[in-house]
This record gives sequence, structure tokens and C-alpha cells, in this order.
Amino acid sequence: MSADIDAVRDVADRMLRAEASGDASFFADALADDIVIMPPAVPAIEGKPACLEFIRAVLEDVGREFEKRMAAVSVEVEVVGDVAFDRGRFSLTLTPRDGGAPVEELGQHVRLYRRAPDGSWRVARIIWNNVGAEEPSLDLITERCVLCPVSRHDLAALHDLWTSPGVRRFLWDDEVISAARTEDAIATSERMFAERRLGLWTLRRAGSPGLSGFAGMWLFRDPPEIELLYGIAESMWGQGLATEAARAVLDYSTNVIGVPIVRASTDAANTASLRVLEKLGFSIVRRTEVGGRDTVFCEIAPAARRVE
Repeated sequence: MSADIDAVRDVADRMLRAEASGDASFFADALADDIVIMPPAVPAIEGKPACLEFIRAVLEDVGREFEKRMAAVSVEVEVVGDVAFDRGRFSLTLTPRDGGAPVEELGQHVRLYRRAPDGSWRVARIIWNNVGAEEPSLDLITERCVLCPVSRHDLAALHDLWTSPGVRRFLWDDEVISAARTEDAIATSERMFAERRLGLWTLRRAGSPGLSGFAGMWLFRDPPEIELLYGIAESMWGQGLATEAARAVLDYSTNVIGVPIVRASTDAANTASLRVLEKLGFSIVRRTEVGGRDTVFCEIAPAARRVE
């Protein structure tokens, strides 16, 4: 089942790259013969020939007038036999080629997939709508990744990440936590987003199936202090994703929420995490033993931020 979910995510990622680059040819193989596309506020387009013509015309028209930046994430993927669906969110920024202010569009999508005789997945239905942007989006977009608030749909993937040897070593002091504790953390994060618009985000890199990591702001100690937190899947180490994700959370926390001072702490032995904090411009404010572990405490004010 996990292989099918990864395969569906792979189709979704390749579809995003084709849309972003204006490559209409990708869809000739990706769409099912009975494909139906249901754009907002217009009649449905039915059948592969009509849908391919619609996609070609839209990509050509948009590419002619705008520079385009896209990001999307599938927050829920389910496979039942030979049918699958993914539900997610997207952002689209269009910058006029002849000058003018960029226009940002935020939206949601649902896509239905059907398994072809050769075992590959074809897109059979595409539905999307636009959502208002009166409130800042909780999705964070970076050059390579999309960060989305954790949800119950992330339970299995997040638990696998948090109990992997390289991540749990410093995150959970090498304890293999139960799925119930991961579920509790997700519920706490959802409450934090509702109350503070801060919490934990999942990190997914375009073109890479599965969860690439997580980042966020979390409550530690008593009395509680909110701190920056992040972790990357071992297969993704050494690619700068921790810095990229942490910077996105830092930008959001200071520029959107207005957190005056962002704090972080890490085991002194966690040299990789210390390097990330140094790259972001954090300063060490103290070093002490916490729970029998040598711990380094850091903080940063917006004026001290490093921009790269």
C-alpha cells in the first residue's frame, strides 16, 4: 500500500513540475481516457482530447503573459484497490512579464486516479477551487519544499520519521515513542495553530515521495517557552533542508505573527543542529545541564536575522 501511495504522490509531483514549467506534453500519458476536469466557475471539461486542449491553452496563455511560481502539497492520499485520490492545497504566484504587481492565488484540490493495465496511475478526475487570502496562509513555501500544518493524516508518516534512529536520537533522547504520543503531539499542534497560529509543519520536498522532515514552534519546559524545532529524514541529510525549513518558520514567526525573540535549544552534541542555528543568525545565550544532558540555549531577534 505504501508503494502505491508513493507512486500516486510521484504522479502529483510530476504534474506540478509540468504545470510550473508549462510542459503540456506530460499530460498526454498522465491522463486517463475518460478524464474530467472541473475548474472553478466554468463547465466541466470531459474526455482526454478536450482536456489536453484545455491544459495546452491555459499553459500557453499564462506562460505568455506571466512569470509563474507554483507550489502544492497533497495532505491526504488514499488508495483503495485500483482507485486512489489525493487532497491538497496549492499556491500560485503570477508576475506580469510587462511589469506590475504579482498576483497570488491560493486553492485546494481533489484528484482521482485509476490504475492502468500496466500498473501505473492515470489521473481520472481533477477538481479545484480558489480560497480567500484575507488571513495569511498557514502553508509555507520555500524554493524546494512545501510546509503544511501537521494533521491526523500525517500520523503514520510522522511517527515513522520521529522513531527513525537519526531523528529520535536528539528529538526524543533516543526513545522509540508510541504512536499515541505522536497522535497527542499532532492534537497539541492543531490546538496551537487554532490559538496562536503556530505549531508543527510537515516538510515535503517536490519530487521526493514521503515526508522529508518537519519544523515548527513548540512549547518546552515549565513555565512553557516556545522554541524553534526541526528535524530531517536521514535520507535527506546534507542537502540544506533543515536550514531551509527552519528559515521558513522563522520568517513566518517574526514577519507574520510578530514573535519578538525566537528561542531554540539543542543538545551540545548535536553539532548539525548548532550549525543550522548559526547559519540563521542565532546567538548562544547559555549552556547548562537539562535532564542530565548538556544543552545549549540560543535566541535571535528580527534585527539580527541573516538573509541568504
